[in-house]
Amino acid sequence: MLIKNGADVNRRAASNKKFPEGILPSQVALERGDGKVFEVLARAGAYFDKTRLEDIIPEDKRVSFINDLSPEMREELGFPKEGVTDSSNLGREPNAGLYLSKFAQPQKATELVQKTGKER
Repeated sequence: MLIKNGADVNRRAASNKKFPEGILPSQVALERGDGKVFEVLARAGAYFDKTRLEDIIPEDKRVSFINDLSPEMREELGFPKEGVTDSSNLGREPNAGLYLSKFAQPQKATELVQKTGKER
């Protein structure tokens, strides 16, 4: 509902008791191991550091996080398209820097390029 009403999926958190100042919504979803919310945010134009996915997702939630993603998103992020049964070999290819999903809305991609001066 928030995204449909124009919420900024890249707005950094203000300082509060729940989240550290400056954290992105996509980072919160990663830290909670919530693949479904993460994918919704990524498809809405949220950016994230692709190289640190495995570092941010708690180890005990990695398998469920990956399996909650659509096969297309798993493939894009370098995880096995069919999902995983354990976290011993996730098969991910690193990609440096902030990343915008190829599934993101085109206007969000344009905004990111304007903010950073870089394309993915």
